[in-house]
Amino acid sequence: MVAASGASFCTDIKVSHFKEVIGIQWFISWNPAVIQFDSLAIPVATRPFLASTNFGTLNTAEGELRHVWNSNSLASLTLPDSSSYVTLCFTAVPTRIDASTSLKVFVSEVIQFPEQVSNLQTVYGEVKVIGDSSVGNTDLNRNLIFNIDSATLPRGENGRLLIRVDSLIHIDKLFFDIHWNPNVIRVNGSPDGYRHFSWVSNDGLFLENGSVISPLFFQAIGRQSSSTNVTITNFYATSTDGDTIAWRTNGGMVNISENLSPLNELALPRQGDEASENTLLDKIVLFPNPASERIFIQHEGNVEISKAVLLNGAGKRLETFLEPTAFSTTKLVPGDYFLLLTTNEGVISKRFTVQR
Repeated sequence: MVAASGASFCTDIKVSHFKEVIGIQWFISWNPAVIQFDSLAIPVATRPFLASTNFGTLNTAEGELRHVWNSNSLASLTLPDSSSYVTLCFTAVPTRIDASTSLKVFVSEVIQFPEQVSNLQTVYGEVKVIGDSSVGNTDLNRNLIFNIDSATLPRGENGRLLIRVDSLIHIDKLFFDIHWNPNVIRVNGSPDGYRHFSWVSNDGLFLENGSVISPLFFQAIGRQSSSTNVTITNFYATSTDGDTIAWRTNGGMVNISENLSPLNELALPRQGDEASENTLLDKIVLFPNPASERIFIQHEGNVEISKAVLLNGAGKRLETFLEPTAFSTTKLVPGDYFLLLTTNEGVISKRFTVQR
């Protein structure tokens, strides 16, 4: 493809042998000195399963984009050969000399539904991941551990892990990590005994009370009397009303509310337009990293964040960040906090609570 300096163009990422897929993870890279990323579009064929929120930008200025998708296991995705999975659009960077770049796609994992489902001998416990306020925090504040041994799942047989959502609210995002002994059970694409599971609502599909997800299909490979724990850690979940986000850290829990603060200093839609305010709220998401106790600030579309001000629950200014991408919570004592964000589309606030 040849593009004039400053011209925009789009290209399709196409697939082959894409059958009964329930999860995929890949990276794409390019030379940012030659082209810059503009946007992406989801084809109609994949739209019931995918959304732009499944694409996490990793240093698009550096020429990298990541895609992670997991089905809610109620349905798989099959596409005809040569069909488009996603369309990516770029702009050629003005340059004085001829320049070129390749779009390199690295597929790190593809999870397909087992062909011989009838051979699936064992289903491991339905577990409450999220409950109401009296139950959910308790469940989220500890790891979930399952034991798999050769007595219940003989060598060579297949199994799967089921997790049941027990919730009074609709779940639109769910993330967690899974760990196991790879010498006892084999999971395709995860030889090191680790998988990160992510599920994001698309086109109104959400997890509700009684929904079941299957984040792990595996085969027993251990010898007689072998066993392994399957441990689920680092939960992160959000509800469709934006009211509660919860995630687990070694030191306790951090709950984040998407609601605007009632403090006068923070009631800040730039034009007083509630619809545009809510749209801007949707474009900025706080993603915590339990391992580092940092909260990352992700923004979508053309939103640019010039400044963030951290305030305590009383509205006292604690710290100011210019062009923020993340901040640490390690020095924050338990209590309510507000993050005041100044953007090119207006000013909003995010509230979060630290519990240790």
